[in-house]
Amino acid sequence: MAKEGGRGPAAGGKKRGPEEAPSAPGAAEAWRRRYLAATVFLSGAAVMVLELLGTRLLAPVFGLSLYVWTAVITVTLVALAAGYWFGGTLADRRPEAGTLYLVLAAVAISLALLVLAKGRALDWMSGMGPRSGPLAGSALLLLVPLFGLATVPPFAVRLTAKELGKVGGAAGRVSALSTLGSVAGSIATGFYLIPEVGVGLTLACLAAGLLALAVAGFVLSRRHGRAALAGAAGILFLLPAMSPYLSRADRYPVRVAAGGGFETRLLAERSSPYAELKVADVVFPTGWRARWMFIGQAPQTFRFEKDYLDRKPYYVDSVHLVEGFHPAPERYLVIGLGGGEMTELLRAKPGASRVDVVEIDPEVVELAREFFGFEEGGPLRLFVQDGRDFVRREAPRGGYDLVFFDAFGAGTAPFHLFSLEALREFRAVLAPGGLFVMNYLGFSGGPNRASVDSILRTVGEVFPSSRVILGGEPGKPDGFANYLVVASDAPVRLARHPFRYLSSPLFRSLVAKFFAIHVATRREAKIAPGESLPGDPEELEQMPLDRLDAVLDVGALFDPEAGRLVTDDSNWLDVANVAQNEAHRKAMLPLFRELLLGR
Repeated sequence: MAKEGGRGPAAGGKKRGPEEAPSAPGAAEAWRRRYLAATVFLSGAAVMVLELLGTRLLAPVFGLSLYVWTAVITVTLVALAAGYWFGGTLADRRPEAGTLYLVLAAVAISLALLVLAKGRALDWMSGMGPRSGPLAGSALLLLVPLFGLATVPPFAVRLTAKELGKVGGAAGRVSALSTLGSVAGSIATGFYLIPEVGVGLTLACLAAGLLALAVAGFVLSRRHGRAALAGAAGILFLLPAMSPYLSRADRYPVRVAAGGGFETRLLAERSSPYAELKVADVVFPTGWRARWMFIGQAPQTFRFEKDYLDRKPYYVDSVHLVEGFHPAPERYLVIGLGGGEMTELLRAKPGASRVDVVEIDPEVVELAREFFGFEEGGPLRLFVQDGRDFVRREAPRGGYDLVFFDAFGAGTAPFHLFSLEALREFRAVLAPGGLFVMNYLGFSGGPNRASVDSILRTVGEVFPSSRVILGGEPGKPDGFANYLVVASDAPVRLARHPFRYLSSPLFRSLVAKFFAIHVATRREAKIAPGESLPGDPEELEQMPLDRLDAVLDVGALFDPEAGRLVTDDSNWLDVANVAQNEAHRKAMLPLFRELLLGR
């Protein structure tokens, strides 16, 4: 019995009847709680989608270097830290679900703007360096939407703790949901969205999805006015962002006039697990027409509409040159397909009994088939897998006379194929006296020469004999160019005159290029003062073999002893290659700016 003047368990001293007992949360409240959990999960997924897409957004300008990944991860962590702090502060001041969904609507609009402005943003970033550029680009493209998404977890903790009264449990559940969402976003983006949907369309769909999430959240929170306003504002920005993807048939019709007088017509644009790929028809200022394949920022293959003199890629015809170092090659292994130009040349050789080509990217294979006429048959076999994995597990031991390694893409080289261990695996599949030939982009002088020095040192640890040949257009010998590294377990010297069995005017013109370069390097090419070399292909064919052998070798440009040994445990080539990537980017962007950066 209550004391006189006291109060009973119910207000006013009255005992609460059974019908007045506290009721469980209503159906609407339960739905709001479940929807909040879904919001946490989906925002966690969106964070990882954006982080992975960020590397692909920067790739046309800066490749997929270590610096790009470092910049994207750094900006992501900064944005998350700032967003967590801001979200917690805002949640304490305005602990309302409507405020949270207002932030998500703003994130959706920022992503729509990103889709619309990414081409101009990339153009602006293209003048920056290989370190500051990716960092500034990541901040410009990703900081705002990631910051907004990071406000969701602390907001959800505040709203959940307010209802449950258990902050620790609420924080644990929210963190777990957000992390699981990130796991799902990573898998979906890497395994499906990038290769199957593409970067631009994925960004546009992400913006639309977050806007729909925000509008539905407003409705559940009974903020119908905000729902209508957010929907209208989102549609205003989303429609222009989505418009390029609404009609797939009209996606590639536009001709753009790029720098240098080139006219390009984009034929195909694909995303793969490894790179962004484009195929375009290019009209040169001279009127020549060619079809190009771009892997990231790098033109990988080009084929002219007809055989214009001197207009084949040098590395395709150079296979004739390196064959001069072998008496009779019949079995070939090519690492890296591109458009299939080199493999077609090898298959057509009368003595070819085996031409195995290995390409890791299935999308490259499809584009080669669709736009460059590549097909298997005869001695040519295709293997879609990593080159090192193929050599280690499937290639016959001692099964090849010539291994040609030309695996480049997205402005970078697959550094795991250049290590000491990888080169030992390549040597194991060569027949006695076989040749390992590597096409490598690098510098022949200055501090950036270190990567070529390191390649030569590592090759020298594996092969008893090696040499390097300079390729590309005539120019300064200490500049940026392609180098052919030729190595073998037998002495690498010309076994036959590489010109006498050829009738191709294209290759003869190529030879003149080589000599134009070597004439400029008199000391390294062992050319005496006042001595001249024949410039006519017919005269070159009469040059004694030992004289020609000496002139082609430009190994004196390099110092392998100054290089660093490249191993699986200590592989620094992705960093060393930044200078090469930067030089390549500066050469390509002025010519194909709109094509590479997008409309």
